[in-house]
Amino acid sequence: MIETGEFYHHYVINSLSTMREYLSVTDSLYEKRLDEVKEEVSQQITSAKCDSEVEDGLVYQQYQEYALRDFKELLYKGVFLSCFSFVETELYGFCDAVSKSTGSKLNIDDLTGDGPQKIRKYLEKVAGYQIRDGYWNDFYTFSKIRNILTHEIGRIRHAKTLTLFQQFSQRFSGLTVEAHGPGFEVIGYIRINSKFCDDFINHVEKIFLELIPQLHSV
Repeated sequence: MIETGEFYHHYVINSLSTMREYLSVTDSLYEKRLDEVKEEVSQQITSAKCDSEVEDGLVYQQYQEYALRDFKELLYKGVFLSCFSFVETELYGFCDAVSKSTGSKLNIDDLTGDGPQKIRKYLEKVAGYQIRDGYWNDFYTFSKIRNILTHEIGRIRHAKTLTLFQQFSQRFSGLTVEAHGPGFEVIGYIRINSKFCDDFINHVEKIFLELIPQLHSV
């Protein structure tokens, strides 16, 4: 399995490098749009000086918020979801490689749990891989964020999830958690930015660098 390990190392690390390039291009696109909006607002202020609200800069603030916030979220949500999809696919690939090398009749789909849970169970049970709790627990939280962004467009409905994300945001500052307080069906909302995507890529790189050498001993 040495050749397989070397292949995975080059393939995965190169792919993560491509993700960073993808993120960099997205940053440039957002900065370009930001400059365009500033210019548009500047022209509005110049042409409407008689409007006290415009002179006070309120229109600029409102326009920038609504014109850029949703655009920004859409961009970085796309980056994060694309990166997560790649990572999850490659982790399933690890399980396939382990299955073929060991001749195991146990299939990953025979296990219970969601994707990250099944992947960890499979690698530990079939291959005897050692996976750090800290790395995997964080990956599992990234997975929950993926699910919330995909299925709830960032809305949080449960207090336990809100607390988890608030604690997570203290270590991953690219995650913003807005709490709406009690009495609402939706009790919070999450937003992500470029730093969050970069932190995710860096985090999963650590996971892969921990897993890849273990392919040699399978």
